Amino acid sequence: MIKNKKPPAGYIVPAPIVLVGSNVKGKPNFNAIGWSVGLEHRPPLVSISSNQIHHNNVGIRENQTFSINIPSKDMVEISDYCGMKSGR
Repeated sequence: MIKNKKPPAGYIVPAPIVLVGSNVKGKPNFNAIGWSVGLEHRPPLVSISSNQIHHNNVGIRENQTFSINIPSKDMVEISDYCGMKSGR
């Protein structure tokens, strides 16, 4: 067996999907995000990685707020829909 060496990384795979919510021009919008991480607990800081083309980013910039929602396994179809359809 060949041993593969990987450089140190700050992520765990598989990462859970989170639904990031924001209000875009007064309408609620959700986006499925595969990269989120807790940075600190006092004060609570969370980081997400959202591609600049996502419609949800407009609401995040507009209001300077967003929510992070952790869907249950019963919400697989809804989470998948949020990841495939745009709020545009």
